[in-house]
Amino acid sequence: MNGSNKLIIKIPNFSSVVLENNPEWIIQHISPEDQSRMQDYILDHLSSLDGGPSVNDYRIANFSWDRILQKGTFRLNFTIDRRFCCSDTESCATDYLDFDFSVQDTILTATSEYFEWALNN
Repeated sequence: MNGSNKLIIKIPNFSSVVLENNPEWIIQHISPEDQSRMQDYILDHLSSLDGGPSVNDYRIANFSWDRILQKGTFRLNFTIDRRFCCSDTESCATDYLDFDFSVQDTILTATSEYFEWALNN
């Protein structure tokens, strides 16, 4: 897989006012296909798939938007949950993707690269 995760989110009747007042609106408009592709992308970049990791609890942070340039950035926070059946333990780690995005007509195009911060010595 390449190092870039490009999401194309189609937002009908795009309104910068709605986006400025509620950046979480982006999450509500990510298609199920893009959600699945994003989860696969993140899991493909983990150094270990022990515990059957899954990606959950998406939240938007660090949102910025330039209405004139029709460009912005946001951080998509999420959790990576694992359940280890043999030891009956669970773990959860918080991580994020930083996105750059632009809007043209009614299409918001967001691009990011994932980097796993875990040290693997």
